[in-house]
Amino acid sequence: MPLCGHLLPAVVMLLAGSPGWAWVPNHCRTPREAECNFVCDCRGCPDEAQCGYHGVSPSPGAPFTCDFERDSCGWQDISTAGYRWLRDRAGASPQGPQLRSDHTLGTDLDVAELRLELTHGAETLTLWRSPGPWGPDWQELVVPTGRIRGAFRVTFSATRNATHRGTVALDDVAFWRCGLPTSQAHCPLGHHRCRNEACVAHPQLCDGEDNCGDRSDEDAALCRHYVATDFEMGLGLWNHSEGWTRNRSAGSPRLPAWPRGDHTWNSAQGFFLASVAEPSAPAVLSSPKFQASAPHNCSLVFYHYLHGSEAGCLQVFLQTASPAAPQTPILLRRRHGELGAAWVRDRVDIQSRHPFRILLAGQTGPGGVVGLDDLILSDHCKPIPELASPPPGCWAPGPWPQPSSLRPRSFCKPGHFFCGDLCVPPEQLCDFQQQCPGGEDEQECGTTDFESPSGGGWEDASVGRLQWVRLPAPDRGGPGPDARRAAEVSCNFERGACGWHTGHLTDAHWHRVESRGPRYDHTTGQGHFVLLDPTDPPARGPAAHLLTQPRVPSAPQECLSFWFHLFGPQIGTLRLVMRREGEAETHLWSRSGTHGNRWHEAWATLHHQPDSGAKYQLLFEGLRDGYHGSMALDDVTLRPGPCWAPRRCSFEDSACGFSVGGRGLWTRQANASWGPHADHTTETAQGHYMVVDTSPQALPRGHAALLTSEEQRPLVQPTCLSFWYHLSLRNPGTLRVHVEEAGRQQVLSVSSRGGATWRLGSVDLQARQAWRVVFEAVAAGVEHSYMALDDLLLQDGPCPLPGHFALFETSVLGPGGRAAGLISQPLPPTAASCLRFWYHMGFPEHFYQGELRVVLSSAQGQLAVWGAGGRRRHQWLEGQVDVASAAEFQIVFEATLGGQPALGPIALDDVEYLAGQRCQLPTPSQGGGAAAAAVPAAVSGALLLLLLLLLLGVAGRRWLQKPGCPCRGEVDAMAPGFENILFRADRVTLPASITNDQ
Repeated sequence: MPLCGHLLPAVVMLLAGSPGWAWVPNHCRTPREAECNFVCDCRGCPDEAQCGYHGVSPSPGAPFTCDFERDSCGWQDISTAGYRWLRDRAGASPQGPQLRSDHTLGTDLDVAELRLELTHGAETLTLWRSPGPWGPDWQELVVPTGRIRGAFRVTFSATRNATHRGTVALDDVAFWRCGLPTSQAHCPLGHHRCRNEACVAHPQLCDGEDNCGDRSDEDAALCRHYVATDFEMGLGLWNHSEGWTRNRSAGSPRLPAWPRGDHTWNSAQGFFLASVAEPSAPAVLSSPKFQASAPHNCSLVFYHYLHGSEAGCLQVFLQTASPAAPQTPILLRRRHGELGAAWVRDRVDIQSRHPFRILLAGQTGPGGVVGLDDLILSDHCKPIPELASPPPGCWAPGPWPQPSSLRPRSFCKPGHFFCGDLCVPPEQLCDFQQQCPGGEDEQECGTTDFESPSGGGWEDASVGRLQWVRLPAPDRGGPGPDARRAAEVSCNFERGACGWHTGHLTDAHWHRVESRGPRYDHTTGQGHFVLLDPTDPPARGPAAHLLTQPRVPSAPQECLSFWFHLFGPQIGTLRLVMRREGEAETHLWSRSGTHGNRWHEAWATLHHQPDSGAKYQLLFEGLRDGYHGSMALDDVTLRPGPCWAPRRCSFEDSACGFSVGGRGLWTRQANASWGPHADHTTETAQGHYMVVDTSPQALPRGHAALLTSEEQRPLVQPTCLSFWYHLSLRNPGTLRVHVEEAGRQQVLSVSSRGGATWRLGSVDLQARQAWRVVFEAVAAGVEHSYMALDDLLLQDGPCPLPGHFALFETSVLGPGGRAAGLISQPLPPTAASCLRFWYHMGFPEHFYQGELRVVLSSAQGQLAVWGAGGRRRHQWLEGQVDVASAAEFQIVFEATLGGQPALGPIALDDVEYLAGQRCQLPTPSQGGGAAAAAVPAAVSGALLLLLLLLLLGVAGRRWLQKPGCPCRGEVDAMAPGFENILFRADRVTLPASITNDQ
């Protein structure tokens, strides 16, 4: 078994056995080392059964537990006397001492000794021991085990003598954070990849902890610039010591609070420093003299032990030396009180313009122990060589002056405060009455603006990596000195976060970061922006919040504009909402899925009640959908007045400001009994779209229903308007598109029989003035007919022409059994047509076990007509296949992966569909001639396609566009052909050169 954080048995005094080497049912044939390793390697977790806990952890990060309700979880009684452990039920025994209730369920203890031991290798450590007595209630015990290398077992031992007839009971044993880190396909930014493919943050490198699980983060070559002192062979660089002794657990006096082992090896044979100074005087350990470190950080990582007394204390001081004389030591860190029988990691960062030393002062309390181990200095901590005779003007070595705060004055009692000629007793400190002439006894009592290095007496009492640090506000983007700026919503994040702050209801947070590598800001390309990375830190909650302070509206309508960046195969959703006290949240805007590796602009109009004075709050919410991808925001602007009409509309949040006229025939709907069964955006029944009923009773023949947008800003260049429309199988009539500038001008007309799928329409636009788009549905007078619209998009530049290739990264699929599809627009029935294309597969042959296939999908089902396995690499190959279908159909290029994930792409280019023409045999010069192979494989109907898409979760369904752009006049919705577009990560996106959507 590997690393273990805490063993948490809820203890009091009846039952518990020590687990021997547990037998594990092994139906999936995992290696022996994978059994009982706190990782479920088999379905149902049989490899973790009978290991001292139930096999399945309920959720990531939750402990492996045993409540003894079903069985003993592999705990075994190895007692050698008549006093034995039994799995029992409260109140079940008819005689003898009984428990009133068990701990787990609360359904129905006097003197004994209970001991908890951990055995690994040839060594047994006593983790905890208590001689009693206990009361009649359940008590909780938390025991840190430290890093354990190799297999181990845990033993509970209870002893009693003939005069003690009491009962000892155990319940609800839990193992917390005991599994080793698991391998990751990709490491987040700022993380280090271990040899075992796990990922650790860079601050965890060379810190004396085996964070990787294979010690590769502590590798000697990696940490060659760090200086570590583990006290195994002496004091190392820390050779100025007074009051500290080098010691170990084995053979030492058996003090109740003495460490059971050192930190370095977690062994009773390992060495550490312990304070043996009197409680009235501190033990002082001094570093050598270091060179000035500024502008870099000299970092000290150290492990301390405070146990047995609330009066124990450890302080870290910095003493700098100017050319004149050493300065008074500055307190950097203070730890005091009872921290338990565990080694606690801490770190201090030092930037000094002058040479300096680091002092560690430990002060023991009655019965307590203060310990130090594994002092690790970073590469910017450079000792000054000791000189026989220093040159004039240098900091001459000599007796190191002891700071007055470390040594009590000889004429003041311990604990008294010295000022002038006075000794102030502890009870008169911080009593709101000055005893000292200068008021020094009331200066470190909590009143502070944090400008002083001492912090007004406030101390960081945190244990662990999350700590309070005193920082200058402008350097970290926190609240600045200008309160007016701190309330601003408009922000480019160059000088701070303005009026935006992160929410703390989840452990996923937005961070203000600087442009680096592929992550660049929108403002300058080299500045700052706010970023949500779902893997840094690993977040249990699904959402991260970025909020403003409550504010009063400046106008009845306000426009919020911003730039967003959504990129990655598991990007999730970015939402914008508005909050008012006492009201439900108003959903203003949202986007889901990857939008390419580029910035996009968005707007949202805020509507307020006139003269209400009610304050509101804006909230950006990032909802993750995995760990691959990141969200970013930049250049947020708030101005009075409404926004221009949005450049993109999916109708998921609202009608996007479209007006439907007096009769209101166009409606926004979802989960409807008529119209398209699913929208185009989400491809689910829950998705929204706009639809008009063109049946005679709703809209008589020849009558029209108008859908008009809000006013759009003038166009400075040719622009492409694209949209998806759905026409009923029964002829609904004609869908016309108009542009209103100075007058109304028709730019597109679609009139044809509909089908079962959404179709793409697009038109080139130019407008020198503010303009609107109008969709006009002219009814044909047919029963049960309709027209629907979804996913409107306005893009700079003309509508796209062919000229790009489609690319799919197979690594997003994960382990085998998954597929991704690239789907054409609906094509009319054909007796014989030819599909030609070029494809490229670039991945290691021994990894890939998948296939690229061509599938025909129609209402009659699916038919695979071509396929190629991944046995050729690094070249373009030609494929062609004859296509025939008696019904309307779509062509699907399907990438499947049957084995391990492959780090390589599948690419398509020069896709050509020749309607009514049979394919000709390729010439030998055509790319090495991968002959088109017909692979007839009739699969079950459309239900299987849906199942594949659900399993995938990362392959979006997008239809390819028609050649050219439709112009004015009648357009056949079933034009026989389609063009190439770009396919990245998990969905189809338009090429960056023509994309500038909202």
